[in-house]
Amino acid sequence: MRTKNKEIILRGIPASPGIAIGKAILFREGNLQKEEIRKRVLQRKEVTGEVERFRRAVEKVARDLKKIREDVFQNLGESHARLIDAHSLILKDQALFDETIQRIQKERRGAEEIFYENVEKVLNVFSSMRESAIKERAQDIQDVSKRVLTLLRKSSRSLGMKSRFEEEGIIVASNLLPTQTARFSLKRLQGIACNFGGKTSHASILARAMGIPAVVGLGSLIENTKEGDTLIVDGRSGIVMLNPNESTLRRYEKEKNHYKEFQKELLGLKDLPAVTLDGRTVDLSVNIDYPEEVEEAKRQGAEGVGIFRTEFLFQGETPPPLERQIEIYRSVIQRFRGSVILRTFDLRGDKLPHPSDRSPQDNPLLGFQSIRYSLKEKEIFKKQLRAFLHTSLAGNVKLMFPMISSLEELRQAKEILEGVKGELRREGVSFDEKMEVGMMIEVPSAALKASHFAKEVSFFSIGTNDLTQYTLAVDRGNERVAYLYDHLHPSILDLIQKVVEEGHAHHIWVGVCGEMAGDLLAVPILIGIGIDELSTEPLSLLSVKQIIRGLSMEEAKRMAHEALQFSTAGEVRMFMRKEVGRRFPDLFEVLVEPVKNSEE
Repeated sequence: MRTKNKEIILRGIPASPGIAIGKAILFREGNLQKEEIRKRVLQRKEVTGEVERFRRAVEKVARDLKKIREDVFQNLGESHARLIDAHSLILKDQALFDETIQRIQKERRGAEEIFYENVEKVLNVFSSMRESAIKERAQDIQDVSKRVLTLLRKSSRSLGMKSRFEEEGIIVASNLLPTQTARFSLKRLQGIACNFGGKTSHASILARAMGIPAVVGLGSLIENTKEGDTLIVDGRSGIVMLNPNESTLRRYEKEKNHYKEFQKELLGLKDLPAVTLDGRTVDLSVNIDYPEEVEEAKRQGAEGVGIFRTEFLFQGETPPPLERQIEIYRSVIQRFRGSVILRTFDLRGDKLPHPSDRSPQDNPLLGFQSIRYSLKEKEIFKKQLRAFLHTSLAGNVKLMFPMISSLEELRQAKEILEGVKGELRREGVSFDEKMEVGMMIEVPSAALKASHFAKEVSFFSIGTNDLTQYTLAVDRGNERVAYLYDHLHPSILDLIQKVVEEGHAHHIWVGVCGEMAGDLLAVPILIGIGIDELSTEPLSLLSVKQIIRGLSMEEAKRMAHEALQFSTAGEVRMFMRKEVGRRFPDLFEVLVEPVKNSEE
């Protein structure tokens, strides 16, 4: 129960850095409840008309989604617009729509009731799944089904074709779906705060792409908030403050200004090299999920891409044509002077292109996905490899395979690649014959046998997100166990050190492209261990560069050596907080431990 005018502090997941102070704009869109669904028994002569009424509702929603896609494309670009395509595909789902028509004809009941029951049946299957991507799929189904049900009920409520959020403020929502983005005046959006979501949810991706502070996974914010309430969104620490008192407001206004000034100072590093005080260069790159992120990456001074995740192209039912892939890859490659690492699609769970492959799996994190899917669907895989090779002369292009767990997988992937190269040679298509081919180290089996893999690739890129969750047996998307997830766990540091040693022993370079590469407490350890390349999110690039430029290799090696002696992640973090706080006080105050706890 909310206490009037009392400052309330909520903690969530920091999704996009920065501080926003503004008025709450509530975005409430509850799902239709069972008791709202009208029950009707049809006369035999009414059945055909009822089926037609249902078809018209579905067709109207399809037209609405097409218009929303156009709006999202204009505001945010093609990659965000493609997220709407997943909603459109739901309208073709046989279990939802064909079965609804069959049941109307057989059971002679109203379309609303039968469609609602079918939706609930599908959602009940998804509810038992733990994978965050599947949870997002369930939200998409709820969004589309609500649109159909609203039309069937002849509700006067808007389906959101025009923006009704024109005032400046902070959007407060349970969750934000791609179809809802078109409602906002994005130029006036100061911040985003959501009850649900993670760092890969649409709200988080949107916020980072636009440089808007955001916190997600807050749990109960919208239930405690009234329209116009004052909010502070701290996207650095994951804290949201509702109805902050005057003292808190003054402190955060000061912090906001301090943060802005500090960001301006960091921009002074934009054109400087990432080199330690004693002259060791660390390749510093960015992670790219969508082409629209290139602009922000360039603003932060990025010269190369450590991982271009290409999954967004493969989330529709039909894989993208070769020409479309070539166009998109080339558009990114040509924007960077440094190397661009193209990773083959790393599809998880319900994101697989073929509907028959999206069936729920008991253990999706250990299931049919990523390179395993690529090696089965060879034609889709070969088309992407062909596109990579077509663009390999457009710049310094490297190719990388994800989630390799055995030599058999790696060799099979390389064999398919060589086959595609042979086809292009016979067709007279030029490509970079010396293009480097690497692999991600994401599972313990690959890390433990790095010496074997190093003989067969040109580089390693350590995906610390997956390596951490697979090593610690922690699903970081599961709120009940997420507290156990920490990439500074001594076992993770040991594995990284082993991979670096084996890679260097075989004369290949080793990078890190997970969230750990942007963790300012982890960066000195990674440098000290001997990591050659760090690939971060665009907004973390300059702060990581400041750490690199402010350390000598002797200091970094000392920190790494001491960190590797500890027994727990907590001990490592405590040690590194002291070290980074001592060596980089301004950076530590603004980005590592921003704003002291208000409860203190």
